[in-house]
Order: sequence, then structure tokens, then C-alpha cells
Amino acid sequence: MPAATVEFPPRNNCRRGNNCLIHLHSASGHAYVLRHIIPFNSFEFPDGIPRFRVIENHQETYQTKIEILASHLMNLKQNAQILDGELYERALVVLPAILRNRGCHSDISLAAYLAGFNALVFLDRAVIASYNHSMSSTEPKKYFIFELGDGILEISLLTPLLQVRSSITGTSCPLYDVLIYVLRNTIGIEISGDWLAMVVLRMACELAKDDLCSGETTTVLYFFHGNKSVSFFLTREELVMLNLRLLRVCIRRCLMLGRAGQGDVDEVILAGDSTDIPEIRRVIRDFFPHQTIRFDTDIEDCAAQVADRLSSDTRPFLPLVDICNMGDFFFY
Repeated sequence: MPAATVEFPPRNNCRRGNNCLIHLHSASGHAYVLRHIIPFNSFEFPDGIPRFRVIENHQETYQTKIEILASHLMNLKQNAQILDGELYERALVVLPAILRNRGCHSDISLAAYLAGFNALVFLDRAVIASYNHSMSSTEPKKYFIFELGDGILEISLLTPLLQVRSSITGTSCPLYDVLIYVLRNTIGIEISGDWLAMVVLRMACELAKDDLCSGETTTVLYFFHGNKSVSFFLTREELVMLNLRLLRVCIRRCLMLGRAGQGDVDEVILAGDSTDIPEIRRVIRDFFPHQTIRFDTDIEDCAAQVADRLSSDTRPFLPLVDICNMGDFFFY
């Protein structure tokens, strides 16, 4: 029997693609929701391989995660070949650290082979962001990479050899974490282990953030569990403070995991559209008051330059940056 499914309401679009001060963590928070709901949308087949229900050519089909990714890569390849007039058989695959940590390279390699690629080079987004700066530097440096925008929230510390020393990504929603604590310790409602209740609460958090992002200064979050109903009064200021505190915690944790102090960082690189938010830049500057800070680094531009360096006249490399959009299928 197919498992239960949950329909997500349409999300309001803020001008930063859900990476404003209200949706700060939703860059990873939305993926966090999907990672927990996708297992209940999968279907077990007689061969023991789970498949997902997808619509292809206006018809409903069931595909494995490898087949879904192969189809995605094939579309990217065909579109690039039409646009560039090149025959792409090699690819530079740029991944967020959370995918590298989960060991999905073999799955991506198999899907790429099915899509017609015969050679892949894997690089982390943080390494791509620092590559051009390191090439122009006359001495080795330790880079601190902060990327926020376009569905990504990732903080990384790199060694002078451009190896990822530590990385923080895929954080959960701080509003959700606070509400779980309040429900358990103040109201006496325990929903841990109740996947449907947890998903409903996450959805309620996202709806509340959408309200505050649309210009409202206050909103009310409603949550129903069994025969109990609970309402929480939220303000925009409170949520901004929660999100900025999350940033500070993530920066400290990244440095701690990398066994580095703030003074050990030589250069800070900001990537993503949302890093131009003044409050975010203020947090970065408070941590690194004496370091050089590089602003407005574009990951796609950097990946294109690295792909050009890897390419030859007859063997061009296709930079695949937005493959992370399919990353939810590789967290299990």
C-alpha cells in the first residue's frame, strides 16, 4: 500500500528567494522538510527498490532516485548543448557539503553515466567559491566561506590547500526547535516520533514566516494536535533575532569543528545574493573585524571559470551547479 502523502501549500516569494532575514534558515529548512517527508511518498516495489511517483511526458510513472537524477542530468546536458553548440561528455559537478558528507558520489556517477557523461570531477561549492581568489593570491591562505542564497545556506572553513576542514549546512528551523521545546516543557504536548504532527508544525512555521515576510510585523501560528489547539503569537523582530542567533551559532561551530580561532582565518568570502543584507554582513564583520572580506562571489560564474580551466578544445566540461536541486533524493 502506498504511504500517506502531505501536500505543501504554495510558498510566497520574497525578493530573495526565501533567503531574507525571515526565511534565513529556510534555504536549508525547506529541504529539511522535504528530507523528512519524501520517505513517506516512496513506494516499495517487488524488487525491493523504492520508487517515487513522477510525471513525465504528461504521464504518471514510478522511478528510482537514480532514474530521476539521470533524467534531470540529461535535460541539463541537452539544454547546454543546444545553447553552447558543444557536445558535452564530461562534467564538473559542484555539490554542497551536505551531499559530500552523505556519500552520494556513486549515485551521481551512475546517473551521469546513464545520462551520457563519461568523466566527472567533483568539487565542493566552498572550494569553487575560493578557487579564483586563491589562484590570484601570492601566498596560501585559510578561507572562511559563507554562502546564503538561491536555496543554499552553507558555512565552511578551508585549509590553504583548499580542502574543506569543516562545514555547517542543512540546519533545521530555529522557530520549529523553539516550538517543540515549548510544546513539550510548557504545554505538555510531546510530538517527537509523530511524523505527521512534526510535518504539520513545520508547515505552520513556514506559513508564519511567509506572513511576516509579506510585510506583517506580527502573526499568530496555530497548531492542532489531537483534541488540543495551541496558538503562538510571533513578531518579526523575534524571528529575526532567532535567525541571526542561528548564524552566530553556526559560525562558532564551524570554527570549533575546524579547530580554528577567529584570528586563524585569513580571508572571508561571501557568496549568494542574500549576503548583501546589512544585518548579515554585520554578523560576519563582528566575527572577523580584521580579515579581508570578499563580497558578491557568484558560484555559477566561478564554476564556469573552473570548467574552462579543465576543458580542452575537444573535451569541454559542463559545469553542473544546480544539481543540488535534486539533492533531497540522496539523504538516505
